Amino acid sequence: MNAAEHIVQSFFWEADSPTKKPRGRRYLTISNVIGGGNREVDVLAISGDGADRIRVECEIAVNWPFTCEGIEDRIRYKMINDKHSRKAVEDIFGTDDYRKVFVVWSSPFAEERSLPEDLLIEQCEMWSIQDLLRDLMFSIGTANYQDDVLRLMSMMSSMLSPNAALRELGCSRVSADVCQVTAATCIDAVAQLGRKVAADSGHKTVSARHIRTALNQISELCRKC
Repeated sequence: MNAAEHIVQSFFWEADSPTKKPRGRRYLTISNVIGGGNREVDVLAISGDGADRIRVECEIAVNWPFTCEGIEDRIRYKMINDKHSRKAVEDIFGTDDYRKVFVVWSSPFAEERSLPEDLLIEQCEMWSIQDLLRDLMFSIGTANYQDDVLRLMSMMSSMLSPNAALRELGCSRVSADVCQVTAATCIDAVAQLGRKVAADSGHKTVSARHIRTALNQISELCRKC
């Protein structure tokens, strides 16, 4: 099981996410299912009530992200046209009624574009592993998890807490109500400020320089408090 598949399994077990639908927080999973023709299915997941069944295939390409057409072709090849892997999944689920999720590094689709109709009819979806990591990071606590992925996410979540971030900026005291602000909210606020800085400077994209400028502005506000 590679790192992406491990993250997906941890996501299904721990993350509180709308992509899992209102079927309860935790899903049971099976990884690396071998079917006929030596075909391998990355992850199968089923909700606690058995109503939501999901097949997942992971193809994480950081340095050469997929195009829209590339994703569509890979979904058809791996999840629709491969009769061996489909039979393996249907034998386990006992039905051909399940969601087919293709996990990539980041989505190339614009907001107004989705998968084509033939894939939607087959219940195909595309997820970004970056979104799964965010949902996972902000769902877990600070317990000493035995699972390597969950333990790493727990440590990273602690580093990104509002309290820790503000202390890094030089605040000697942090109000108790700050603890009610999630790390996700802080990150979103920084991103919005970064976009505003970019817009004010006439740039259409946000660079690392814009984010640093935004953080400096937040730091200055903290010193004035």
